[in-house]
This record gives sequence, structure tokens and C-alpha cells, in this order.
Amino acid sequence: MKLYTFTAGYSLVIGRLMRKDQPLKFIRMPMVCFLLERSDGLILVDTGLGTTTVRNPAEFPGIFYTMVLSFRIREGEEAISRVKSLGYHATDVKHIILTHLHMDHVGGLSDFPDAEVHITRQGYATMNGQADKFMSFFHSGAFKHSPKWQIHELNEKPFLGFPQSLDLFGDGNVVIVGTPGHTAGHIGVAITLKNETFLHLGDAALFNDQFLNPSIVAIGTKIFRWKANSTPMKESDSQKQLAAACENVMGLHTICSHDTWTLERWPKFPEPLAIG
Repeated sequence: MKLYTFTAGYSLVIGRLMRKDQPLKFIRMPMVCFLLERSDGLILVDTGLGTTTVRNPAEFPGIFYTMVLSFRIREGEEAISRVKSLGYHATDVKHIILTHLHMDHVGGLSDFPDAEVHITRQGYATMNGQADKFMSFFHSGAFKHSPKWQIHELNEKPFLGFPQSLDLFGDGNVVIVGTPGHTAGHIGVAITLKNETFLHLGDAALFNDQFLNPSIVAIGTKIFRWKANSTPMKESDSQKQLAAACENVMGLHTICSHDTWTLERWPKFPEPLAIG
């Protein structure tokens, strides 16, 4: 098995507005995906933006998100392009696991119409009544192809210090954990190879230091938390659990979807992040 990480799009933000230790200039905040190579097929964690955005960003994610929030993706950065660069086809992606349903995490779904798409029941429900509302971050255009939904309930089984989890394939290789706050059904996805676990946190935080060193958080991150998070108190609980996990779990590596700083320290695609 091999685990890869790559970006499938980015947004432009002023670094100092997100972290107090950053310069007062624009930086790219990535849309991070995981790709796990298993003998029974490929597993993708989140999709970022996809070919629809490359062809016509006015269609998806739309003018507002393209112009005001600076959602961008360049041709060749889409998850489908990354998959093909490794010698695979779209049909080789058997499973897609979504941390949540915001548009910058699901924009490439339609590039993999045959994949089973895994989401928690609460996560699936967050879309109801929200799609296409102004500044809701949900966009119905990502689901026009009628994804093959696999809707799950988490078990009351602690994992990495999180109270709820689900061993998705029953072999301990891919475990989803409940990290509510950004959305009600938000999850993290833990992939374990040998003695190392790589935990994709979605938007449980914007970057690792948000929960490891909260004093570094700047006003832009606080505004994002206020606007985008459905239940901020639950997000605080999830971040306390994350901080404890990072302190207490040996061999644990975490990354948030938009954490450019952690991504810079990890191997660059197509070099594998881990082999097991």
C-alpha cells in the first residue's frame, strides 16, 4: 500500500490575517487530498476542486467564490489528473471518503462517477436546505451526477482519543473519527500504515497550530470560524481532543485541508507520503 497527498486547488489569502507569524502578503491555502493505493483499489479522501472548475469556474464554484474567496485550480491539479499521472483511471478509484460536504472538498466528485462516496449520516444531512444559499459553502452542482452514497453511523468506540469512530473496511487501515464543529457531521480520516497514522482533519481546524498553539491564531481565522462553523463549541472540543492526540499518540501525523505549512514539510506528490 502507498499513501499520497496532493492539493486539488487553493484559495488566496493574506497570511498575516490567518497566523500572526506570517507576512502581510498573499499566500496559497491548499485543498489537501489523500490518495491511498490498496490491492482492492484506490481510496480518495476529499476531492478538492475538479475539472468542472477548470473548464468553467463561473459554473462551479461560481462567480462569488471565484472572485471574492479566490478559489482556484490549475489544469493538471485535479484529483483525476493526479490519479492518471500514477497510471490509473477514474474507475480505479473505488471509494471516496468526505470529511464534509463544503464545495471546496467535493468539487471533483463528478470526475469519479463510479466511486462509492462515504459520508456520515449527520454529514449528509448538513446539506439539506443549505445547498446554493449565499455563503453556505454548499453547492448542489457537485452532486448532479447522483453520487453512489454510502451513509454511515459512527460507533461509540474511542480511537486516538476521539469518542466515536468507524473502522470503514474492518482491517484497521482506514478509520473515520468524529470531529464535529465545522459541520455537525464533520469527520477526520485516519490511515495507518505500519506504525504510523496519518490523520486528515478536513476543516476541524485551518492548520495544526490552531489547536497546538492557539495564541498564533489571527483575526482572519477567527472570522472564518465564526462564519463557516456550524457549532463552534463542538469545534473547540474537537480541537482539544486533537491536541491531546498529538501529545499522546506515538507515530501520529495530522494535517488540515488548508494547512500549507504542514504540507510544505511533507513529501511532494508523486513521492509517497508512506508505504506499508
